[in-house]
Amino acid sequence: MAHTASSQHTMNDDITTRVTPGARGAAPLLTYRDHQFTDEVARATQPVWERLHGLLADVDWLLKAPLIHRINQLKQEKRALILAHNYQLPEIAYGVADLVGDSLQLAEYAAALDKDEAPIVVMCGVHFMAETVFWA
Repeated sequence: MAHTASSQHTMNDDITTRVTPGARGAAPLLTYRDHQFTDEVARATQPVWERLHGLLADVDWLLKAPLIHRINQLKQEKRALILAHNYQLPEIAYGVADLVGDSLQLAEYAAALDKDEAPIVVMCGVHFMAETVFWA
């Protein structure tokens, strides 16, 4: 393994990983790429990684970033809204949720939603919370 002042670089068969440290403790720019963690995924999810860095291990991020990217794409395509209870995992709360709160906050927010603005609502919480998100 070769080390330099600006990056760590390892090579193992055909997998190459390089971590470029961020400025003053910022999230590192992960330059590892494979068929799922592509340049597009890395660019699109870097702002999320900035918030999650320190809460997730780098290897966990490499596995979850493609899923977060795809969920966010679908959310935009379908005009969906994701509500998450505040005990959800950081990758849900910071990665895909549009609103994070306690049960009452989520129920009040959902009750005030216009069905035309958000035709699909995804509730990340326990079953009874989803029951409060219902349009007559």
